[in-house]
Amino acid sequence: MIRQFEEVLPVKFIALDSRQTEEWVSPYFQIIWSAASERAPNENDFLFVPPNVPVRRFVYPTPFKCIQFLCPILETSNSVARFKMPVEIPSSLYASSSFTMISAAAAAPSSEYREFRLSCSITSLVIEIMEYLERQHKLRTEPTKKSNSDFFKNGRALIYSTRYMRKNMSNPHLSLTDIAGAIGYNSNYFCHEFSKIFTVSPIRFLNNLRLNRALQLLEHSELNVKTISKLVGVTSSSRLSSMVKAASGMTPIKYKRSKRTQFNQVR
Repeated sequence: MIRQFEEVLPVKFIALDSRQTEEWVSPYFQIIWSAASERAPNENDFLFVPPNVPVRRFVYPTPFKCIQFLCPILETSNSVARFKMPVEIPSSLYASSSFTMISAAAAAPSSEYREFRLSCSITSLVIEIMEYLERQHKLRTEPTKKSNSDFFKNGRALIYSTRYMRKNMSNPHLSLTDIAGAIGYNSNYFCHEFSKIFTVSPIRFLNNLRLNRALQLLEHSELNVKTISKLVGVTSSSRLSSMVKAASGMTPIKYKRSKRTQFNQVR
């Protein structure tokens, strides 16, 4: 189920490594930062690299890390496509926290859940990137030329809406109007723009969030189905049971047992 849900996230993790070659080109977006302090190569910055842009190996006293990812929102930007070299992005406490979470997730055993955590952390960095590119665009262009700036603002708002849904999913009455209002959008416009980028409606995305969280709790906690239903904002345990069965082919109890059996076999 995590794999199915990851497909509608704003970002999809591809790979994390420490590059050793002097120069390379990747077909994916990349973020590069210092591996020693979990901060960027120039102490306060990290590099954003669009697809197919050559990267030369840095000369630093400390190693660095490179994470590769897909991002449909960035892929639709003409401004990002025009970059012919890596872009330095000023770091922040929020970005530094994301790098720490990426390193923690990277150290975990390989699994779909690990990739899901990495994708979520990269999403936070993409917000930082879009905010910076929006500011730079405003400084370089005339006030009347708003198209690219509007793109960055719109993309950032849509990503923020996914964070708002994650934060408020426990509210069973969370509506399309609530989510759109959180980013200052009209409901119809929000639904259209969100579906265009994520290929699913906001409500389906929210239901996937709830189901994914429920599966995590079934696998890693001793909570019963009724309690889990309340935590993820599903109105009844019977409805959650139907959602779990539709996604996994098993009732919540059987799903929990199957995951415990898999864990014991690995041990």
